[in-house]
Amino acid sequence: MPDRLWNVAPPACFAPLTIQQAARSRRTLGLLNREGRLDAYAWLLQHGNEEQLLTHLDGALLVDAWPEGAPRLPSDLRSHWQPLALTVGKGWLDGERASTQDARPKPASRQARERAFSGWPIGASPRTRFGGCCAVVTQPKANNRDRINLQQSSHS
Repeated sequence: MPDRLWNVAPPACFAPLTIQQAARSRRTLGLLNREGRLDAYAWLLQHGNEEQLLTHLDGALLVDAWPEGAPRLPSDLRSHWQPLALTVGKGWLDGERASTQDARPKPASRQARERAFSGWPIGASPRTRFGGCCAVVTQPKANNRDRINLQQSSHS
């Protein structure tokens, strides 16, 4: 039983797995689609040797498939692999949350938005410049011709 999961780089992680069944017949399991990967991972965890596991079993794909794949396993095998799959999955999720929160840019202030659009002709639309931006530049108010108002567009 491993103490950590490993990654198998694409395209190797999607390579077909050929297994030998009873009566010396062979069966090929496709790892490209989810259902085939669930079947292959269930077979690998139950019958695969170390080389087959290291060649075909990708840790991230196993964690992703675990909720659907775990019920296909015998309970004793599931109880051995589940703590590892759940721990790795939780660690990845915590890391993703932290990285997306750190990478989220701060919103621009109203003054910064006004400076950004101040060189545009009155009534010009940022859509022509940004290809579908959700802001629309409107005509300045009659009592304050130096300012440009930004309004949320109803067209997204």
